[in-house]
Amino acid sequence: MIKLYLLILLSNTTPIDKLKCIYLLNYETLEQEITSAIIMFETGRMNCKNCALTTHNNLTGFMWKGKYIKYNNYTESIKSYIKWQNKRYIPYKKKYPNNDYYQFLEHIYYCNNPKNYVKMLKYINKNG
Repeated sequence: MIKLYLLILLSNTTPIDKLKCIYLLNYETLEQEITSAIIMFETGRMNCKNCALTTHNNLTGFMWKGKYIKYNNYTESIKSYIKWQNKRYIPYKKKYPNNDYYQFLEHIYYCNNPKNYVKMLKYINKNG
């Protein structure tokens, strides 16, 4: 989580946006550690000049109709993820109370290869 905060603090966003991002990650997201791992993985995977992170402020790699969603700032990106979590994870958790967020990501087929993705997220959480 500290590496993610450093990424946000070192970004070229406004000081207010940086503080909002850190607040949202700490107090509004569900499963903060896994959410942070997702953002760390996506920002590492998209570490290039013309990627969603730098051109679209898209911390989570969200796509719509095969294209990365464009946000005005990181805060919008995190708020979008929170909205997505509330819409999908909360009902899933009610239906499967014994399952965790990793199982949820696999269940909804979060990416092309959810088992490897979850394995990578667990590695990030364990090793930073």
